[in-house]
Amino acid sequence: MRFILNLTRREIRSSWRRLLFFFLCIALGVGSVVALRSLIQNLTQAVGTDARALMTADVEIASTADYSPSDISKIEAVINASNIIEARNETITTAAMASPSDPSNPNTRLIELKGIEPPFPLVGSFDMADGEPFDFRLLENNGAVAAKSLLEDLDVKVGDRIMIGEADFQIRGIFDQ
Repeated sequence: MRFILNLTRREIRSSWRRLLFFFLCIALGVGSVVALRSLIQNLTQAVGTDARALMTADVEIASTADYSPSDISKIEAVINASNIIEARNETITTAAMASPSDPSNPNTRLIELKGIEPPFPLVGSFDMADGEPFDFRLLENNGAVAAKSLLEDLDVKVGDRIMIGEADFQIRGIFDQ
C-alpha cells in the first residue's frame, strides 16, 4: 500500500498539469450533462403544460395532401362513435407571399396563412394585441388579422391592404401570440 501512495505522489508532482486538465474535463463534462438535462426538463415542462393551448385543441389530424372521401368518412366515423368529442373545426395552413397593395411599398414576405372556422380555438383563447378576444367579424369581406412582426416587416398598419397571392385583404387586427 505504501508503494502505491509513493507512486501516486510522484506522479502528481511530475504531471500535475495533466491531472488538472483531467479534472477540468471531468468537471466540464458533468456540468454540460447537468445543464442539458435541466434545459430538456424545463422545455418539456413548458411545452407539455401549454401543448393544448399551442395546438388550440386536444387532438389534431393533419396531412400534407388532400383527404380522400374514404379518409373523411373514416374520420367522421371515429368522431361520431366517440362520446368524448365535444366540438371540432377545420383549419387550412399554407405558405404564401404577402406584400402591401400600395405599389410604392416594395416589401414582400413569406408568411404562414391560416384559414380558420368557428369555433376557433377549441382550447385556450385567441386574444388580439389590444387584449380584446378575437372576433370572426374581423375576417368578413376579405378581412385579415396579422402578427405584429409582419406589419413591421411590410411597413403597414391596421386598415391598410395587403396582397396575399393574388387576393387583396384589409388588415383589421393585430395579434402578438
